[in-house]
Amino acid sequence: MEVFGIMGFSFGTMGFIFGLIAFTTAVTSSNKVKELEQRIDDLEGKS
Repeated sequence: MEVFGIMGFSFGTMGFIFGLIAFTTAVTSSNKVKELEQRIDDLEGKS
């Protein structure tokens, strides 16, 4: 039972880390999209 507990803990930690990476990637990409939209709006306003 101890082996399965260690395996479950390690898999849970890996899943948590992957979830954090996916979350941070999604947040940064959404921020970049907002910046791009603002730049496009500025360009359209100037022209």
